Amino acid sequence: MKKYKIIVFILLMWAGCLYSQTLNGIGDYQDYYIRSKRIIIKYDSVYVSIGFIQQNIIRFDIFPQKEDFSDTSVVVKDKLLPLDNMVLKYAPDSIKISFSGTRLSVKTKPFFIRIFNSNSNVILEGDPSGMVRLVRDSVKVVFSLKEKDHFYGFGEKCLPFDRKGYKFSMYNTQVYGYRKETSVMSINIPFFINPAGYGIYFDSYSPSFFDLGASDKEFFSFSNQDSKLSFYVIIEDDVKKILSDYTQLTGTQPMPPMWAMGYLQSKYGYKNEKEVRITVNTFRKKGIPLSAIILDLYWFGGIKNMGNLLWNRDAWPEPDSMVKDLLSAGIRTVLIEEPYINIHSKNFKEADSSSYLGFDESGRTLIDSMWAGSCAILDMTNPKASKWWWQKHIPIIQTGVAGWWTDLGEPELNPPAMNYLAGPWFKVNNIYNFFWSRNLFNGYRSDFPDKRVFILTRSGFAGMQRWSTFPWSGDVDRSFPGLACQIPIMLGMGISGAGFMHSDIGGYVGDPDPELYSRWIAFGAFSPIMRAHGVEKGVEPWFFGEETERIARRYIELRYRLMPYNYTLAYINHTKGWPLARPLVFNYPDDRNVLNMNDEYLWGDDFLIAPVLQEKTDFRDVYLPEGEWIDYWDGKIYSGSCTIKTSTPLNKIPVFIRNGAIIPQITRYSFHRGVNFDTLLVDFYPKGCSEFRLYE
Repeated sequence: MKKYKIIVFILLMWAGCLYSQTLNGIGDYQDYYIRSKRIIIKYDSVYVSIGFIQQNIIRFDIFPQKEDFSDTSVVVKDKLLPLDNMVLKYAPDSIKISFSGTRLSVKTKPFFIRIFNSNSNVILEGDPSGMVRLVRDSVKVVFSLKEKDHFYGFGEKCLPFDRKGYKFSMYNTQVYGYRKETSVMSINIPFFINPAGYGIYFDSYSPSFFDLGASDKEFFSFSNQDSKLSFYVIIEDDVKKILSDYTQLTGTQPMPPMWAMGYLQSKYGYKNEKEVRITVNTFRKKGIPLSAIILDLYWFGGIKNMGNLLWNRDAWPEPDSMVKDLLSAGIRTVLIEEPYINIHSKNFKEADSSSYLGFDESGRTLIDSMWAGSCAILDMTNPKASKWWWQKHIPIIQTGVAGWWTDLGEPELNPPAMNYLAGPWFKVNNIYNFFWSRNLFNGYRSDFPDKRVFILTRSGFAGMQRWSTFPWSGDVDRSFPGLACQIPIMLGMGISGAGFMHSDIGGYVGDPDPELYSRWIAFGAFSPIMRAHGVEKGVEPWFFGEETERIARRYIELRYRLMPYNYTLAYINHTKGWPLARPLVFNYPDDRNVLNMNDEYLWGDDFLIAPVLQEKTDFRDVYLPEGEWIDYWDGKIYSGSCTIKTSTPLNKIPVFIRNGAIIPQITRYSFHRGVNFDTLLVDFYPKGCSEFRLYE
């Protein structure tokens, strides 16, 4: 914990220094020219490059001191388009560019840009006094901030959905037991959408910093701990279109296995085979549906064996038979793995001698102490190390193990002395888990091409969705404030391209609470992944007694009943990049009441979900946007564009259906047959012309 505080302190000092030191401009304008599909503008200290990925996606590169226009992005794979359709007009103090309908102007003295929408209105403008500032090995870009601007995205943050007025660092960091505003967490994605008509992805993996009008209400800025910066501006008049373009740029989520959309049971942790079999049999006897059991570090023998990736036969005498038996009952097995290899692990010696581990300045393996003992970290940026590690998964997958839980990948311990093949600690930290997920995904594609991939993960970066990752929000406190954090976290991640963000149902750390568990599992039924998890106790549906068990069964069964609807949402996410859980501004951009909505959301286009986020309450207010809305539980019809008060007994989460919706459902779930779409029940709420395209 002390090392974690030191690293965060170093980053905060860097951010503070950046703002306290004199920021240098980029010098005088020299010249411009066109080369390799780019307009290149030369200043005393930097080159600025402008190119187009699509007609509405502009790429900007800022390279101080030397000309370096190589495409080295790890995340973005699209290449620049030829400039055949470009019209460029040069004047002594400006360059006007038009490309297939997209228009921007560059003021050269000093440098700043203006980008226009299709109505010729300025939607994005750099600081007229100088848009680019330099200090040491950092680049800062500054833009004008308007009253109508709002900022959605940035990855995982327990902040209001609209992050306007905040400032924060972007450095993947594990936060234990959070329950209040937390701006630096495990997944930082330097992308945002402004409903004014654009989105920006800053293609920078090093520690960075956003100031969204916190220091000066007239400007917002981005700065990174690097000597160069690339960023992409996506121009669209619709939040949905911007997100689709962004996920095409960084990759869309593959289709998940259908079982992943059911109920998943996890715990820290199931200690042996007998305990797992008893737990699964209890689900069956009670008739509670279950799709997967997730095993924590006891499967390989605990912390001293971290890095083994082998079953501990003392506690799991017949793991292959267990996995097979569970699979025959329709239940998948998911196993945890960590990037750290304990010095007592059977794999440490080989990894050390082969230079597969993180290293110090001298090139020697860096061993450090953490809660798991003396460990070294596997260098996921080293292709040889990644291939070696993947080979250890193959025989386990061949026994029927269905997915992997990649934990501690921030990385949780990443001291300033650490180096990787791809660079020093601070340059790799944010992208580390991205490499890990990519290695696993590509391993499946190579050796198990017909399997749909499931990677449950705590960390990541932009583009993480294309490796079939299913992120969760880390070690949240067991409290109602901890629960309340989950909606803006889920929505912010969804608008950042990661549409399967979810949480530990019931919370992770603290005393279990039946009321909290009941409210959380109802929310979990309308989350991208429905998975209970926590420390030791209070995670299975029957733990708290009959009333809580009945509530849990109700919402787990509802989850399965809605599988046709939910799996179609997964397909839409796969094809369009739209998240399953959507902010109301996604569908109602002109409604000022939903610009910063933090306590309700849309489930697809047709459900409005308003979780109960306070304890001991029998009512809550729900805002309904325009149109007609039907109470899912009693069928009462409400006219929208107003706030209503609705009852919230312990067994009820407020759910409303958009009038005109078509909701396909299955009739029943069987442990042996699983989910079957042969016979569907369709709820139709007739109003106007409606359609629903089902993905099977």
